Amino acid sequence: MLKRSILILALVIISTSFARADSELWLTTTLQKPIREGLAFNVIPEIRVRNNMSDLYYLRLYLGPAFQLSKNWGLNVYYAPNYVKSGSYWTSLYYLDAIYNLPLPWLVFNNRARFEFDAAPQVLKYRDQFLFSRNGWFAADELFYNLNRGYFDEGRSFIGYTFKVRDKIDLSLGYLWRRQKATPTADWVRTGAFNVGAKIVY
Repeated sequence: MLKRSILILALVIISTSFARADSELWLTTTLQKPIREGLAFNVIPEIRVRNNMSDLYYLRLYLGPAFQLSKNWGLNVYYAPNYVKSGSYWTSLYYLDAIYNLPLPWLVFNNRARFEFDAAPQVLKYRDQFLFSRNGWFAADELFYNLNRGYFDEGRSFIGYTFKVRDKIDLSLGYLWRRQKATPTADWVRTGAFNVGAKIVY
């Protein structure tokens, strides 16, 4: 317990050192219902708060099945209604994830290849995330490629720590460094976000 507390405290200190004046808070909860071997259904509400964590501006709900195709390969399909305050409108997103997981003697490597289609502006993106984990700690980087316009328009780097609260409940804490650009020639706009996530299998 003491070791875990020290690790969490270290994560908070590291996260704070990277934070900027306008930090965000991202909250994600994964509710997973196993249906049969190799198949589960996920419900994942996601909330984001900005302006030094005072302005709720983003809501998204992922709904869909998760398939475990083999020891190393998984496939997720999601429908995700989404609300963004800046546009004051609801839109629908669709996701297809191919996930490769490779346990190694010293760490676990995970790669998620994701196609994201936003129905309202008719935008298709390819997202590739590499994640490395060991003893609860994880580090990851994700790149977003806008297939409509032909350029990388976002990147996310993050670190965190995951631990088990109860038998079927995991909690994760982390910090994310987000980079975005509106056009190929625009400067990157950077945002820091604290992440709190939970996974509940029921």
